[in-house]
Formats: sequence, structure tokens, C-alpha cells
Amino acid sequence: MEINHIEIEVETNMVMYKREISVLFDSINVFQIIQLLEYYNSNKPYYWKCLDVLDRSEGGFKLVYDNNTYNDKHLRWHKKRLVPHIDYKEFNYQEILLLYKALCHVFGKNSVILQDFY
Repeated sequence: MEINHIEIEVETNMVMYKREISVLFDSINVFQIIQLLEYYNSNKPYYWKCLDVLDRSEGGFKLVYDNNTYNDKHLRWHKKRLVPHIDYKEFNYQEILLLYKALCHVFGKNSVILQDFY
């Protein structure tokens, strides 16, 4: 009996609308933060803003665009995830991806999860 295989092309119109980073580690120290910032800022395109530590109680990261805080982008720690704050702009897909790579560089790929939501 011969089985014929039929190739099927599936076209999807799914659009990714959110990318989120989760981590499996419990704490982060100053030296790891410095390594993360150095990796991100040395691998970003020259026209991107530099990543900095977010000075909030929950911690996180920010991209400062000018003196107007409404243009800043924030990611804050919440239950081992980096989530955007409702009052600030979100990191774009490329910025999240580079932050993920920086976290992997410092903590290893087995400790960091990148999730895409459609």
C-alpha cells in the first residue's frame, strides 16, 4: 500500500501583540545588574536609548527618552516577570528581545523564559 503525502501550506494571520520575560531565579544582585546593563547597552543599536535600573520599590528597568517622563518606557518586576506599567510606554519587541538576551547572558538560558502572546 502506497501512501501519498500532500503538502499543505497554512497561512496564518496571527499577529503577536505582546512579548514577556519570565525568570526562574529568586534574586538578582548589583553585580548581575551591572553585567546585564553592560551587555544590553553594548549590543544595542547606537540610536536606541540606554537601559537603566528603574528606581521603584519593585525594581525593574527603564529607557529614558527625554526629560518628559511620559515618553519613558518601564518594565517592572512582578511575580518573577518583567511587566509594563500602565502609566508608561511598553518596550518594543526588539528591546524585549535584547533584554532577554542580556538576562540569558548573565543567568543562563535555562533561567529565563521569553513568551510571545498572540
